[in-house]
Amino acid sequence: MYCDGSMHQGSNSDSFRYKDSELFFRGAVNTRAHLKYLLQNYNLAAATNVVLTGSSAGGIATALWINYVRSLLENPNAMVSIPDSAVFLNMESPETGYYNFEIAVKNLFKVANVDEKTPNTICNGFKSG
Repeated sequence: MYCDGSMHQGSNSDSFRYKDSELFFRGAVNTRAHLKYLLQNYNLAAATNVVLTGSSAGGIATALWINYVRSLLENPNAMVSIPDSAVFLNMESPETGYYNFEIAVKNLFKVANVDEKTPNTICNGFKSG
């Protein structure tokens, strides 16, 4: 309905059951497939102006994918990234004392992102088990 929920990073060869639903996390595979299509059918590599943009979770994905997409281009300087509405505050909950956003993202990545690292190698150093 929305995306796989993992900011276009999902890559799990197994499905995940939640209540009565079977969930699939294939955001990274889908993103790479779209980029491959653009390379093969529209000569993306030779593009002179490329804008990578997204909002909300897609805004975070622009930051995670920009270096990977830039590496596909003959002229990396042809690319700009415009993340929109991609700021999620990780604040301590006054009710529980927990950092709910951080907990939610860590749990999501345990489920959704078990088969590969993010396309942004800098971020991989921050990923905890």
